[in-house]
Amino acid sequence: MAEIRHLAQAPVIEAILAFQADISSQWDSQDIRGGLPIHFPGFPEIQEQRTFEAALEIVQGEEPRPSFHTNPAGIFLLHKGDRTAAIQLRRDGFAFSQLMPYPGWDHFIAEALEQWSIFQKWLGVDEPYSVFVRFINRLSYPTEGFRLSHYFETPPAPPSGTGWGFKIFREHHFYCPPDGRYTIESVFSREQDGESPKTAEFLLDLTISPVYPFAELDADLDQLLGEMRVLKNQAFFSKLTEEALTPYL
Repeated sequence: MAEIRHLAQAPVIEAILAFQADISSQWDSQDIRGGLPIHFPGFPEIQEQRTFEAALEIVQGEEPRPSFHTNPAGIFLLHKGDRTAAIQLRRDGFAFSQLMPYPGWDHFIAEALEQWSIFQKWLGVDEPYSVFVRFINRLSYPTEGFRLSHYFETPPAPPSGTGWGFKIFREHHFYCPPDGRYTIESVFSREQDGESPKTAEFLLDLTISPVYPFAELDADLDQLLGEMRVLKNQAFFSKLTEEALTPYL
């Protein structure tokens, strides 16, 4: 297995482990809402997303009568009391989000799998249809003397011969390793300058997902997670120069 490199102060602002599974037959929004405090006591902040419908009834000779309705959207968002992690429950799956501060892969995956196991047992989910990991990184560098090539191995380039620079940009790529088992989605963007004009802010958003459904993969979940971790690290570290990594060592 490829060597795993660690950063003491990883710039991860959100790490997500998500499972897709069809649980529509077991889903009852009222029952789910009532069971959340029992099954996820460590996530006391609960929000239910709802759809909003508006209609206007028009009858000849009468004033139009508006009506408004809200309906459950089948999505619940739970936050830990200290807001360092969140869970999303949906009719089509489950996602665990580790927010800042990022504690490292092992801790993140252990808690995500613990919460997924609770969800599985509660609703009788035998096996997910698919699984993916997503890491959103925020990178900050001083603007004084800043050059993209100092920090990024393959920086975007403005039109040749114009002398233009970038105010903001967004690159979106999909990569496929030689074995064809995974897709790596990479979104690299420059945000508006930070609160201080002396800081340039960038986002590197990486999603690693198997190409085939879970049942068709000749691997267990631990193996998949290990492989996705390696790919996530390759996508991250191959993008940044050593100078870019220095603030996070």
